[in-house]
Amino acid sequence: MKSAKRKLRVYEVPIRYHGRTYEEGKKIGWKDGIKALGVVLKFSLVDDLYAAAYGRGILNNLNGTPQYLSWLAREIRPHLGDTVLELGAGIGNLAGRLMGRRLLYVAAEKDPLYLHALRNRFLRTPNVQVQRIDPENAGDFDGSFDTVLCLNVLEYVEDPRATIESIRGCLNPGGTLVILAPQPSSHYGTLDRSMGHNRRFEREKLEQLLTGAGFQVQRAYSLNKIGTPPWWIYSKLLGRVNINKVTLKIFDKTVWLWRRIDPVLPWPGLSLVLVARRVEDASASTRELEQLAEIPT
Repeated sequence: MKSAKRKLRVYEVPIRYHGRTYEEGKKIGWKDGIKALGVVLKFSLVDDLYAAAYGRGILNNLNGTPQYLSWLAREIRPHLGDTVLELGAGIGNLAGRLMGRRLLYVAAEKDPLYLHALRNRFLRTPNVQVQRIDPENAGDFDGSFDTVLCLNVLEYVEDPRATIESIRGCLNPGGTLVILAPQPSSHYGTLDRSMGHNRRFEREKLEQLLTGAGFQVQRAYSLNKIGTPPWWIYSKLLGRVNINKVTLKIFDKTVWLWRRIDPVLPWPGLSLVLVARRVEDASASTRELEQLAEIPT
């Protein structure tokens, strides 16, 4: 059940098994069938992937709801090129939805546990590669991509500007950077601290970071506005370190409604989405013009 919810491929492997007959003392009866049904129902309702939250496993528990992830994938998919790098890919929840028929999809992580899960998940997916990339280590960035996805990453790093500059270096000219980041900064509270967030963002400041790093912001908008009030209540008013799983499940089951009314709600969303295009270095062009102006005619 857990695998199916995360859109994993499930293989049925035939085995040979000669069980005991009833005459030989077969032990399985109708009571066992009822118990088995109870186990199936239990794990169809329980969404925990880990026995206890592990690192960003807390974030996966919060955002790793299938309907929410499908909504997010629907928002991101139009901006993808033929070659994609996803930073902070986690256990591949979005990669499994976005890889499609693209020439290359690189799912990048720095966490050994997540890397292991990604390699197992995409073992027989030719167009998906798994790489270890630390968003805070510029030397880890390699290759050239049409699109880079930076989803729920910048709030963890010490220097977002440095990470954005590293991303620019592996983007093709005119390539697209898609960022998903928590907002606004006034909502930073106990939930953020429990997840390891260093910050929440303001739209203007994040746009300035992108512009200063050689990007042109093409689109910026809020997402998941219905999540803002409960987040403020849990994180700022009640001081909780996690959100009740029943609340998350109710949210996920009603995403079909919230995604339709999200654009018309009057307050900021819980997340900020920015789509930016890599532009040529304006300062370099200015220097070239200045040098040409100094050449005698």
